[in-house]
Amino acid sequence: MNKQIFILLFLSIQLLQGADFHAPAPFSEIIKRTFSKSWTPQAVTSISNRSHVLILDAETKQYCLSVTEGEMSGLKSTAVASFSDSTGSYGSVMRSMFQMQDINIESQASQSLSGTYTLRPELKIYFGIDANTSSGSSTSTTLLVNRIKGVDLSDFNNPGHLVFTFSGVPSAAKAKATSRYIYDSTSNSLIEDSAWSANQWLKLDSSGVELVNSESQATNLFLATAFDLIDFSNEAGKSFNPSSISWQTNSFASWPTNPSTGQIEVSSIANSPLAGPNGSAFKDIDANYQNQFGTGTTATAFATAYLDQIEAALKDANESLRYSKQIYLKVRENMLSHTFAAVDEVNAELGEYTVPFVYFTNAQDDAGKYHPFMVLGTRNGTGGPNFLIDVARPPGDGISATYETQSVTRNATLSSALFRIPLKDYGITSSLLENNMSSYNSLAQDAGIETSEYDVYNYASFSVCGIAVDGVKIYPAYNNTLVFAPVNAEISSTGIHVGRGMGLHYHADGHGFNGNGINLYNLEDYMGRSHPPVIGFALDGLAIFGKYENLYPSMDGFSTALDDYGSHDHDDYGHHYHAFSKDVNSTSKGVTTSLTQHFFMVGAYRGNINSIPDFQNGGTNQLKDPELGKYVGVDGTYITTNFAISTTTPTSYEVLVTSSSGGSVTGGGTLSAGSSVTLQATADNGYSFDSWGGDANGSTNPLTLTVDGNFSITASFLVNDFWSGATQSGNGWYSHSSFGNYYPQSSSKWLFHEGMGWLYSVSSGTEGVWLYMVGRGWLFTGISYFPFLYDDSSGNWVYYALHQDKPSFYEYTTGSWAALE
Repeated sequence: MNKQIFILLFLSIQLLQGADFHAPAPFSEIIKRTFSKSWTPQAVTSISNRSHVLILDAETKQYCLSVTEGEMSGLKSTAVASFSDSTGSYGSVMRSMFQMQDINIESQASQSLSGTYTLRPELKIYFGIDANTSSGSSTSTTLLVNRIKGVDLSDFNNPGHLVFTFSGVPSAAKAKATSRYIYDSTSNSLIEDSAWSANQWLKLDSSGVELVNSESQATNLFLATAFDLIDFSNEAGKSFNPSSISWQTNSFASWPTNPSTGQIEVSSIANSPLAGPNGSAFKDIDANYQNQFGTGTTATAFATAYLDQIEAALKDANESLRYSKQIYLKVRENMLSHTFAAVDEVNAELGEYTVPFVYFTNAQDDAGKYHPFMVLGTRNGTGGPNFLIDVARPPGDGISATYETQSVTRNATLSSALFRIPLKDYGITSSLLENNMSSYNSLAQDAGIETSEYDVYNYASFSVCGIAVDGVKIYPAYNNTLVFAPVNAEISSTGIHVGRGMGLHYHADGHGFNGNGINLYNLEDYMGRSHPPVIGFALDGLAIFGKYENLYPSMDGFSTALDDYGSHDHDDYGHHYHAFSKDVNSTSKGVTTSLTQHFFMVGAYRGNINSIPDFQNGGTNQLKDPELGKYVGVDGTYITTNFAISTTTPTSYEVLVTSSSGGSVTGGGTLSAGSSVTLQATADNGYSFDSWGGDANGSTNPLTLTVDGNFSITASFLVNDFWSGATQSGNGWYSHSSFGNYYPQSSSKWLFHEGMGWLYSVSSGTEGVWLYMVGRGWLFTGISYFPFLYDDSSGNWVYYALHQDKPSFYEYTTGSWAALE
């Protein structure tokens, strides 16, 4: 059979009007997504510090320990089957994950690991399991989740935690609550509770979790690795640690302080400059601009109307916005949807906004030129887990001369900033040095290298060069020693780390690194779209989009090469950046390392920056500057314009209809506004109508619509083939009487089989199908054959089954089983 026949069978033409601007789901929405994965729990290799585990009952492996929903302050048991039967979510999986942290983890420079552990919920890493009883109690039956670490523990209600000792092996261990730490107001710290009885063990079953006072009643626990469910590992030798640097045992750095006063500079969200109505930044912003604050329809209407006036003002001055208004409104909407669904910055609070407000300003300079900005009031937090504890070699505090004697930054704090994204089109540079960076302390200048050595990596900001849609700063791919950050193993699996001030910033693209579904953007954000999502803005005003995925080769601009800056221009999108992956070499201390760099931003700006006022300034102190405050909308600087905005209602609209191979559709054309149109999809012989796409959805046929705008609609047809007998089983999964359960990728022929993993399918009539498996090659099977498959590379048949609880192939030529990895 010609395996390329799928090119003819499944080629489709999709015509879309205009650019497809969309942004990724925030973490608070990601955790609501359905999670289903064929999973056989595997025990961690050892009971050790920093292990990420699910804690199951060892006898049945049917239940695991979880934190409760909402505030995640309680504990319960969760059915393990829910992770595989489509009834679970990313949230239920992550609420069942804990990190084991040795009680001496932060001070290994002065003392050894103790072999006793706090159990930290993955989504509340500054909390741990504690007894649900008052201090001074010797025992407790019930448990809860309590604060362990904070800037000022007196701010919290009864912080404390239990310390567990594990006996046995990871596949059959018992957890003993050997000690308890409680809050001491005199020292403002946690101290060991001398009243606590060490003879208490964890018991876990279908009804929940409790402490029991007899080891015979305790549950044998199975400590399963979390990475088999969601892989956020950051292993030595992979591209975020290509030099295989070991985890450094330096002490953890203290909270950042004001160098003048010595006072800790970490404030609660309620006391931050961005908090309304009396925050030091919030109160200084003009009330007219504050009308744009919030997510309601009124605020959105104010923002939209002001953006209309900005566009008209620029047009009157023979200038223009860089992009269509649609992308700015879409990014504003998305940024305002990000809330904290994890406590992974010490002063984060569940449910609070990571970006509390986004607004548009339009100040004029002394020459009367407009300089409009999209102003982002950000707390610089991701809203999800950052996995900073796992960073092998984080930045040092810089206090002493050598890294070995410095403390290191493994904790994160929120801070307040007002970053300005230029809305006006200031142009694109034609050469690297056209942008004058002499006033901005570039990486190249800081390193003192010759101008002849400047390139797109080092002729870049010394710090922030963009803002992600979650409100977190983006830094260049290089660090300040002019090497890619992964070379020093200084970033987490999300591409992020903290510097000496403990503020988060991205150096790389976490999705490009692992594609695990819980990053800033994920594969789900591509489904049904014609372009990758917008994931941030550079400070030069250029939008940053996610990487192009090979699963979606028909996306707009896929075949248009990126330049050295990671940018290109195509269709109606304007010039913009993309995240991307590239094999590079990087030299540090005379040693050259080869790695795949997953770029978020390269570094050098492609947009012209020379006329942007107060470029790169994101401090809230901008509001105190008598000249520059107007660009962030300080009180009294609101610009009112009254340009006429066209509100003419079109008398007709275009209904563009197309179809995939296998059928045709009628009913489109230029039609009167407000009229009705009926679209009829007709399948060719051997095909059947599947669904509508583009500006319509569902499978109603014929489909009647009211013509209240321009539409681009596609009718999709399926060949009557091997898959025709499959039925939907919920949440995107299908069940096939012969093939079993599988999840097909929309817009591609990839599917995920519950046992065999990712497969590329090419049907061969109604009875058979060719399947391509990475690492195995092409396999053929059919309704009357499966679970027997023909292996095209060897010319032999194999048999698929679960062997020793692992998906495996039986090789008839060797008489042995081969497990699928």
